[in-house]
Amino acid sequence: MKNSIMKLTQDKLENYIMTSCNLGSIIITLDTSLFESGLLDSIQLLGLVEFIESETGNEIANTDIIFENLDSIRKILEFTSKN
Repeated sequence: MKNSIMKLTQDKLENYIMTSCNLGSIIITLDTSLFESGLLDSIQLLGLVEFIESETGNEIANTDIIFENLDSIRKILEFTSKN
């Protein structure tokens, strides 16, 4: 992933996750595990990656699509701010 021109915000990311996963009134925090909790599955992961790429203007390398980078809102924001 290259340096991003556009910035992914916490609000945009939370809104995407809440709407794309039909979470309704479920409350998620910055550290909620999106995969261990069952909120996201492998198909939704593809949509999440596509969303992140469109918001940042950068392609995410296949080697970067790992839980350590994408398992919570905090991890996603940290990953996208570093790359």
